[in-house]
Amino acid sequence: MTEPGKRGDAALQPRHHLAALAVIVSLIVVAGIVWLLALLHPLPPRTITMATGPEDSAYVEVGKRYRELLSREGIDLRLVTTAGAVENLARLRDPDSEVQIGFLSGGLTSHAAAPGQPKICRPGPGPSSPG
Repeated sequence: MTEPGKRGDAALQPRHHLAALAVIVSLIVVAGIVWLLALLHPLPPRTITMATGPEDSAYVEVGKRYRELLSREGIDLRLVTTAGAVENLARLRDPDSEVQIGFLSGGLTSHAAAPGQPKICRPGPGPSSPG
């Protein structure tokens, strides 16, 4: 005769194995989904380089304000001083430049003057705003 409780323990063994297998398969599926999302939709950069303008200019001061605001979101904004808006535009158009964003003066360029380039715009209404 078998001891009481032995039969119940033996019957639970396959269930424990199935539960462990289900957990492992679930973890693999979740890891695959996270990997696929990262591959198809990468996170935005955590470091951005901005062309500002000459030292002690309004562009540099505004750049510092952007750096402060972005740092609150965990984004590091590197400021690169330049001779001004013309150099900023040249750096933005240069594919080998480290600069990703920069300040431009209104009327310096237009969307028609830079076909195939990302939109160059400024906040607010005006001729260089995206339309």
